Amino acid sequence: MRYGMFFILPILFFRIALGDQLFPYAVIGAGPAGIITVAKLIEQGVPEKSIVWIDPEFSVGSLGKYYSTVPSNLKARRYTFFLTSCDLFKAMCFPSFERIFHYDQNQEPPLQLIVDPLQDITNYLKERVVSRQAMVSELKCADQTWHIMADGLTICAEKVVLASGSHPKRLGYEGFDEIPLDVALDERYLKQVLTQQDKVIVIGSLHSALLVLKYVSEIPVRQAVNFYTKQPTYGPYGGLEGITAYWTREVLDQQKATNVIRLLYDPRAIEQYKDKGYKIIYAIGYEPNLISINGSTLIDFDPDTGKIYDNLYGIGIAFAERYTKEDGVVISLIGVNSFMQRAKKIVPELLGCA
Repeated sequence: MRYGMFFILPILFFRIALGDQLFPYAVIGAGPAGIITVAKLIEQGVPEKSIVWIDPEFSVGSLGKYYSTVPSNLKARRYTFFLTSCDLFKAMCFPSFERIFHYDQNQEPPLQLIVDPLQDITNYLKERVVSRQAMVSELKCADQTWHIMADGLTICAEKVVLASGSHPKRLGYEGFDEIPLDVALDERYLKQVLTQQDKVIVIGSLHSALLVLKYVSEIPVRQAVNFYTKQPTYGPYGGLEGITAYWTREVLDQQKATNVIRLLYDPRAIEQYKDKGYKIIYAIGYEPNLISINGSTLIDFDPDTGKIYDNLYGIGIAFAERYTKEDGVVISLIGVNSFMQRAKKIVPELLGCA
């Protein structure tokens, strides 16, 4: 036993000297999925200071940074359900919660309505757990411990949940001025950078593409060309909902947007618009934010459980659970309620009580 202590002490001293910290649990990312994971760990009785929470901003991820003005797909009652589906949230009392509870429950609010309570929850949880404001670049597993590299600091954890988020995909056509999707989804921004003399190409078929198409058509720009791969569908589980669904059905499908041209996606056709003064917006979906795990940025995970490696799980838009519809189409389940359901599966796995 004495020799064992002499063996362990140099390792502990080495970790302390390097600034390493060892925690039972680490949550990487403070977007909606990361917030939910921290809350569920505490709700399940995990000691608060045994959790380290790492994020560069703690401002509700991309949702809080870019999308607060975007109209929601969900009716307000779905956010009320979310805030009452976690015992920890139910014990909180913030004016932002009351704004949701008193909002017309059958209307789709702007996402700001859910961003505000998520920010209040973040501020509350940050004080209860150990928070580190840093950008994680790499994870390595050694001796059954995850070593998390974040802005020059190494944080060690036994079990990790990765909620690192995603960013919009790009195609990189040359000869166009690009408007990034993150800012194009802010209607106020588009009205500042586009005029009625502008011409815009919007590539994409789903919700974000059609919402941007609505915005640019209503400015109205001189011409908007939408390259799409499939026609819109409506309803939950992958279809259009809310204001985007209404505009697409009542305006776009009825060909009332006279400054909009819709064409099947063809790379050769897009090249014909090159160097003709068109701006371009890619609304073709999202891809995970790059992070190296055991030396690779190609991350494979089980879509049913979120498991990436032993004691490493993914949650959120980058690691979404998949659902097969009756017609055989597979969709990713994203949104605060879907992330809550995923966390309810992952946390018991982490605690070893699934």
